[in-house]
Formats: sequence, C-alpha cells, structure tokens
Amino acid sequence: MKKSTGLKFNQQCSPLLIGLVIVSLLAACRSKNYHFDVQPKTIKANDSVFVSWENNRNGKLLIYDTYFGDDIIYRNFKLVDPGHSKRVIPPVQVAILNKARIVFHGHLSNDSLIVSEQIDKVRFGNKLIINSIINTSGRDLDISHSGRSVKLAPDEESRIFKGTSVNGLWQFRSALSDKEKSNSELIKDDKLSVLISF
Repeated sequence: MKKSTGLKFNQQCSPLLIGLVIVSLLAACRSKNYHFDVQPKTIKANDSVFVSWENNRNGKLLIYDTYFGDDIIYRNFKLVDPGHSKRVIPPVQVAILNKARIVFHGHLSNDSLIVSEQIDKVRFGNKLIINSIINTSGRDLDISHSGRSVKLAPDEESRIFKGTSVNGLWQFRSALSDKEKSNSELIKDDKLSVLISF
C-alpha cells in the first residue's frame, strides 16, 4: 500500500494547538522591523545624517519637514511598510537649527548653584561646532568647557568657546546672593542655561 506523506492532524487535536499553529504561520508572513534610527538628532542645514534599519522586506523611506517657530525645522524620517499599510512605525525627528539652548538643573553646593553635565552625543552628533554662547540663566555664570572658562553676566555673549564641539563636559557655577545664602527658598529657579550659536 502506498503511504502518503505530509502533515496529519488528529481529529481530537486541541483547538488551542491548531490556533497557535495558525498564529505562528501568520506571524511568519509578516514584515518585522527590528531597528529604525537616524543619527545624529540635531544638525545644521547642510549636514548629513545616517539612516539605518533592518527589515525582512523592502520598505519606503519618506522624508518631510515640519516647522516649530521661526528658528527650528524638524526633518521627519518615516519608514513605510508597503505590505502592511496599517503597520505604524513612529517617525524619527531630526532638528535642523543654527542655535540651541542647553539647560541644566543646578544643585546647591556651599554658596553656589553648580552643574557638571555631559552633553548627549546622540542628540548633537559630532559636527556641531560652537560659534558663540549667551548666558540665558538670568544670573552671573561661570562656564567651563573644552579646557576654556569664562564668567558672563546675564545676557552677555562670548566667543571664547568658538571652534569647539558642543559635545563634552559642561560645568556651570553661579554664586548665591547674600539673601539667597540666608534663605535658600529665595532661589526661584535652579535652571542654568546658555544659548549656543553654531
């Protein structure tokens, strides 16, 4: 007698098992996005970005701009899966700008507010070079970065960091006023910030 070959299901096979097999087969046919990213997240107008993704089928990359105020443009990168139009893949936004305000929360140390923070390379990449900075903290500020230091009054501008990368360690120190020393509750804002022009 000739024997048949292939899959054979027992009539008493569990419906749950059959359901799991069907789900597994459907999942195997789907497009899976394991990775989608754009680096860096902040650039100047003529800078390049690196787009990377892993996908088991061909996709389409859509690029479009949105505007936020007068100074910031967001370039949006969206990966579209043509086989599954309903699949939602969140777009990645890259900020295109000529200026950036960096803000840190200071903490009290003796008679000063101080900050020692590393700028995120993922956010700014390696190409943004400082032209000038302005103290936007609303109080006197000692600033150190890339082996250089300066003391700036509120809204004062300096080019001492010109030519250095925005990445790296930033250190801020702002002395407390006599009233703030006697009553720390008078410190209305612990944020220390500078506006960087590229």
